[in-house]
Amino acid sequence: MQSISKILPFCAAALWILPQSSQAVDIEGTFTSDSAFPVSVTDPSFYTLDGEAYSGEIDSFTNIAISCSLSEVPSDYTIARASSSLTAGNLTYNIVDLPENFWDKNLLEISGSQTISVENLTVNLRDTKTNQPILGFQINAGAVLETRGDFLFSDARSSADWYMTRVGFRGSGDVKIGGDFTIDSQIPNPSAHNLDSASLYVSTRTFSVGGVLTVKNSNGDDNILKLSPSESGTFTRTLGGLSIEQNGMIQLGGNASSANTTELIFTNSGTSEYTGGLLTIDSAGELADNKLNVRMTASDTANGRQIMRFTETQGWSLSNGVFSDSPNALNEVEVSGGRLDLGMYGGMKGGSLMIMGYNRPSEAVFSATGTAADTEIGRVTFDTMSFYRGTVVFDLAETDGDFIQVDGAMTKVAGASPLALELNVSAYDLQAWIEDSESDGWSADLMSFATDGSNVSADDFTLKLQDGIAGKISISELDGISTITANLSIVPEPAAVAALIGAFAFCAAARRRRK
Repeated sequence: MQSISKILPFCAAALWILPQSSQAVDIEGTFTSDSAFPVSVTDPSFYTLDGEAYSGEIDSFTNIAISCSLSEVPSDYTIARASSSLTAGNLTYNIVDLPENFWDKNLLEISGSQTISVENLTVNLRDTKTNQPILGFQINAGAVLETRGDFLFSDARSSADWYMTRVGFRGSGDVKIGGDFTIDSQIPNPSAHNLDSASLYVSTRTFSVGGVLTVKNSNGDDNILKLSPSESGTFTRTLGGLSIEQNGMIQLGGNASSANTTELIFTNSGTSEYTGGLLTIDSAGELADNKLNVRMTASDTANGRQIMRFTETQGWSLSNGVFSDSPNALNEVEVSGGRLDLGMYGGMKGGSLMIMGYNRPSEAVFSATGTAADTEIGRVTFDTMSFYRGTVVFDLAETDGDFIQVDGAMTKVAGASPLALELNVSAYDLQAWIEDSESDGWSADLMSFATDGSNVSADDFTLKLQDGIAGKISISELDGISTITANLSIVPEPAAVAALIGAFAFCAAARRRRK
């Protein structure tokens, strides 16, 4: 056996030729009003390392901190740009101070075929003498802004005045957020103003967030998500969830002469909730015919759930236009994976409801819901409805319950399975309702649709009931409207069944004796 002393040199040589692990490097860059704009944030010479000029390269192990402190408004529209593609670690953009009249500037511009890819991107707005700066990211055609992790925009400026937290993505390029994207406005004690709000404006052709998109503020003010720009066309927004739990405003920006369509695609793996309005441009009382398509395609069909509660608002007015509630802006609603709960205020109507699951019915679920937080019962209205495979959940109460009104035809597509209708009522509650009604059963109307043009019958639906409940589906027709009704009863307890059987047996025996 060779001695250890002879083996060690060979081991050391082998280790020497293996790739050496990279070490994280933290570099810093600063620009002020004295800097030459636009600053190139992809140029390594812009940065310092431990107070000395940085002479290395920037890679995925390089963490970048940029500090911006301006005493004057730059004449350039863009204050920082990418002169080349860049892959880095974490990027932190600290905005220490902004001057008065700093209304609308690009924090970063990416052009050509350039890509900026970072792990986590954090923008901290710490002080500004302007109430409502728009801090923008200009992503031009062919360019990409990518985070492999999260994007956080934090507005924690100290101000006793009114405020607007505003972040914008512009251009024809792509924005790809791998993790969560959060707009977090934490202004302490601002003065009351009708423009107090947190806003995200998305104008790029495509915009995707792998995690949850959250817009929130600490003062109970409006949270605005503008999903489309003023020009015509179709714009795709893919989100792993939308979380705006108070005073939300989804705005569709197409003008009356150039209306557009937004594809809002949900890929949730957990539960997220939106509560707020759906608004469109209002030109002297004429609402632009912008449309929103909502498609639920959860990445985790068992746990992915999006709740959308559409409420009436007071509208919104600013220099970039007047927005008003649009009761007909919701166009197509499609569920192919996961669960979508939808609440509509009175007078609101969607275009088409499509339940298009392709595996188990439990993996594509739709339910009407209330418009207020923590309410479950709601009523929704659509022009048409179609299904292939899936489940509709109905929350029921003694004198109320979910209801789906379809003004036009309800159709099953070729090869469709029966649509499962899951009723959320316990045997205990149902027993009390039956006793109150002094009848043998209890019924609930679930859906209605136009008889003409429909191709469904009671056999195209199946009930999913809780233990102890029996039921069947019936469809009635009146004046061209068909109504789907669930007729429910309590399954007798085994002891009651045994007693009933015993009674029949006793009667039979007595009859035989008489003979």
